[in-house]
Amino acid sequence: MVQGQLVTDSTPLELHAGEHEMVDKIRDKASRARVRALFGGGGKQDSWLDIWDALHSCALGLLMQPTRRLTALTDAFLSRHGVERDADGEPLLVAIHARLGDGNMRADRAVIAANQGDVRWVSEQRANAMRTDPLRALSCFSTMQPVSRYLLITDSSDAAECARRNGVITTRGDAVHLGAASHLKKADVDKLMIDWWLLAVAQEAGRTGLVRSNFLASARWRHGEPPLKTRDFSRGCNRSAAFAVKCGTFDDGGLQS
Repeated sequence: MVQGQLVTDSTPLELHAGEHEMVDKIRDKASRARVRALFGGGGKQDSWLDIWDALHSCALGLLMQPTRRLTALTDAFLSRHGVERDADGEPLLVAIHARLGDGNMRADRAVIAANQGDVRWVSEQRANAMRTDPLRALSCFSTMQPVSRYLLITDSSDAAECARRNGVITTRGDAVHLGAASHLKKADVDKLMIDWWLLAVAQEAGRTGLVRSNFLASARWRHGEPPLKTRDFSRGCNRSAAFAVKCGTFDDGGLQS
């Protein structure tokens, strides 16, 4: 961040660029001491890394609140799939984010078909159980805390279909990379935001694919959880009898059954 403001307790906190990853990025000494006390319990903080997760969680919690439209979309989704809520009204679901690569998020689905379904960058072809053994990837839900429903958020229509075959809920539509779209469609924006919000409110989250997805990391920060607590399921888990409807593999560009 070169310059920005974080509002806490109605007080602007101004940040500025610096050559160190230190709390000296905070411009004035009083605010610097305040941040150390707020996130470190009064102890000395030598690096931004010490307060990085708490700072992001605090900022996203303050700034990212659902609109009426997103609230309505979320409520309709949870109701449609019979997701129960806890005493605080939070949905009882756990989520896995299966990121198979930007190539799956093309607004023009014909581009994927023309390339036999394989439009991945080389860096996106790393080991990923959701591609090579999707049932092992879905079986990771069995290692997560018991809740009302399991949710898969993915950029792959094949992975979503495999999940639905095995009783895992997913959101409707195909994920589109909005930065690569020539114009924004309301349905694409709706899907993006409900996917992000469901990842943020899930009781627990895991991932397959990229070591670091900012989409998932920011959602879990909003939840109040450091991204390092997001479990890595890229290698899959021991097969669970709860996930037995075969889906084949996705390495050949399509779901085979």
